[in-house]
Amino acid sequence: MKKTERGNRLIKEILVCVAYTHLALTGVQMKPIPLNGEVIYATRRNSAVCELSAYKKAAPERDIAENALLPEIVTKPAVTVKVAKVAPKAVFNVSGSKNFKAYMDFRKITNTSSLQYQIQSESYTDRNGLRYVKTEDGKRYEVAVGTGYKVNVGDFVDVRLDDGAILHCVVADIKQDCDTDWSHKYAKDGSLLEFIVDATKLSDRARKLGDISAAGKKFDGSPVSLVTFNSNVIEE
Repeated sequence: MKKTERGNRLIKEILVCVAYTHLALTGVQMKPIPLNGEVIYATRRNSAVCELSAYKKAAPERDIAENALLPEIVTKPAVTVKVAKVAPKAVFNVSGSKNFKAYMDFRKITNTSSLQYQIQSESYTDRNGLRYVKTEDGKRYEVAVGTGYKVNVGDFVDVRLDDGAILHCVVADIKQDCDTDWSHKYAKDGSLLEFIVDATKLSDRARKLGDISAAGKKFDGSPVSLVTFNSNVIEE
């Protein structure tokens, strides 16, 4: 990649991060920022969710699953869970975490009286073998995180990667402190996320490596920030 291209990509990532953080912390939308034929902006979709988007003007329709920067299009309302208004709670710098993204098969969640099990009863599996829930703001992948982020089972979290992609997730399990570092934010191997999956449907490469980064281009990047929200998929 040429130096100019790398520079432009870095500038875009910085501007997107600024727009997202500004909206998350102040609730005020910044004016769209033009950059090399693109527009960088952060918006509240349906007055419910704070979302990052970067898009090309008059760009043709593309597969959203292949480009996390495109605004997600929800063609029909969620039918499995209801959510309250999504409000950002905290932003964590996680640039020190490793790119490795572990996984756990959903069948290991066996306590039928737990909130974790309740989420699995309302979950789907995508073509990559990842478990997710349908919410009013779209599809959210199920992950396990440490107690250091002060989240509860069912809480929304967004994970921004260094390539600009954003993984919209929901906390489907909490890691035990004995399995994390002193801050209880990272696993002892330095990784941040553990995805909940159907291991029988993972690609051979992802299963062999034990790494969801191999599940598709969308998951390639390394985590740089984690945003928590004042919203939970579990209906009160």
